[in-house]
Amino acid sequence: MPADYCEAEGTIERVTPRLQHANSAVVLLAVKVIMTFLEKVSDADTERSLSRKMAPPLVTLLSAEPEI
Repeated sequence: MPADYCEAEGTIERVTPRLQHANSAVVLLAVKVIMTFLEKVSDADTERSLSRKMAPPLVTLLSAEPEI
C-alpha cells in the first residue's frame, strides 16, 4: 500500500495506460490497482476521472468472448 496520496497518484498514473492493453489479465490487474489505491486519492475530480477511464475497458471485457 502507498504511504501517502502522492505515491498512490503516481502509481495510478503509471498503471492507467495499461487499461488499453490487449491482454485482459493486464487490464484486470490495472483496474484492481486503481481501485485499491483510489481510497488514497485526495481529489474528488481525480476520482471521477479515473472512474470514467475504467468504464470502457470493463465494458469491453464483459462483451469479449471467454479466453478459455
